[in-house]
Amino acid sequence: MIKKFLNNDKMSQARRVEIAFEVVRVIVAILLAYALALALLLIFSDDPAGTVRQFIIGPFTNLRRVGNIIEQAIPLMFTGLCMCFMYSVNEFNLAGEGAFIMGGCITSWIALSIPGGIIPSFLMIILLFLIAGMVGVAVASVPAVLKAKLNVNEIVSSLMMNKIMYYLSSFILFYYMRDTTIAMGGSWRLPNELKLPILIPRTNVHLGLILALIAVAVTVIVFYRTPFGGAIRIVGSNRFFAEYTGINVNKNLIAAQIVGGFLAGLGGCIEIFGMYTRYQWIIAAPTAGMDGILVAVLARRKPALIPVTALLLAYIRTGADVVNLSTEVPAEFIQVIQAIVILLVAAQMFLAKTRNKIIYKQAQDDLAKEEQPA
Repeated sequence: MIKKFLNNDKMSQARRVEIAFEVVRVIVAILLAYALALALLLIFSDDPAGTVRQFIIGPFTNLRRVGNIIEQAIPLMFTGLCMCFMYSVNEFNLAGEGAFIMGGCITSWIALSIPGGIIPSFLMIILLFLIAGMVGVAVASVPAVLKAKLNVNEIVSSLMMNKIMYYLSSFILFYYMRDTTIAMGGSWRLPNELKLPILIPRTNVHLGLILALIAVAVTVIVFYRTPFGGAIRIVGSNRFFAEYTGINVNKNLIAAQIVGGFLAGLGGCIEIFGMYTRYQWIIAAPTAGMDGILVAVLARRKPALIPVTALLLAYIRTGADVVNLSTEVPAEFIQVIQAIVILLVAAQMFLAKTRNKIIYKQAQDDLAKEEQPA
């Protein structure tokens, strides 16, 4: 698909060069981060080459580790898509974290409250997906409406919403779902018939992978093939121009953010029923909501690239776990390498001068060819 896209006759050679250079830029950023890691490991590690090898190759050494990469990428795709919608209207609504947590919490509570057999399991899981999405809509709509109607800073209000949702989920778990027969803070076991089927044996890669890819495809279609997608991108680019052309700015601002909240809430439900047997996020609160920001930034806010950047982030973290288990290097050191990769990839000015020179030269060549007589 990418090759076909790059070979499109309607696309200028300069544009193809720009896309190819962006891929090269990401690769260079990763290689620079690895080079820095090797330099530091020469100081702190007895076997720096072995440690780097474990970090790079370790995640692919067996099926279970490959599965770990995909498992971690699934929720990142949903929250990354959520942030793509937030960014599409140039809003920094960070409520995806709260939507993700509450989507999993409320659907777990409902699944434990409804006796088994009343609703067929297939219909029940679809119902839970819809409920999770609507919970996400409710969470994300609060900062969105406050910003659109009262001009309340969406960063502050969404962070407060995340904190409220975290403590609300704790309250629901401890007072309505907690299994007092176990030592950890977890709910009663979720119904087995509601667990999402495993796609790859000997891993925990579940049906959520297919659902995430479907969500990516639908988001791409919405962004680039529907009036709604065009409207929210125009609003995000220039609100004054959007108003001039008759687009209802506030309506599209709110709509884009609640669609993002729907995806984050849905991702929380899919993560719970795909990876867990109990609701237990109070022990270690998930960070997929905030990680979605990294995924969307690395993808340059383009939904089609979300699976790639989600897998990249999951791969780096799996590599960190492998290094932490097999060497004396702590996981915190690998987090430094992860941060360097993200900073270099996200930096707009990294290799920008070289890119501009190449694109400018190619554009001149294209113009010269067009001016030549047939």
